[in-house]
Amino acid sequence: MADGWEHLDALALESVGDAASEGVSLSRMIGLIDYVDRTVLNHNEAERTLRRLYGSGLVEDARGMIRRTEAGQGVHDSCPLTPLRERVRCVQNHLLSRVPCRPSAEWSLSPEAFDSALTEYHEEMRRVIDRQQ
Repeated sequence: MADGWEHLDALALESVGDAASEGVSLSRMIGLIDYVDRTVLNHNEAERTLRRLYGSGLVEDARGMIRRTEAGQGVHDSCPLTPLRERVRCVQNHLLSRVPCRPSAEWSLSPEAFDSALTEYHEEMRRVIDRQQ
């Protein structure tokens, strides 16, 4: 679905900070999506997902962190407090039925920024594994 919402969009919207928060790093967003869906985003997936969310006004940059806008918070708040996977399905259904998808042509994610975030995520996972051993 090149011009429409995808499952990863709902996962990402649920993985970023609330509108009132400082937001989360790209690395943290990658990690939360992996935790919920066992999916590690590649550069293209991350860029396309964030283009849709930024362009549709659902997330914003907060000094290098990603957080929901008031509109994105409204989508999040429209779903009941259920286990996260069920909540992601609710968010996806809300996006598909009520929110126009307007990818931003101007926003981009540099390969270097993505690689840095992915490396940071992998290093954090190594530290977690080392602590468990």
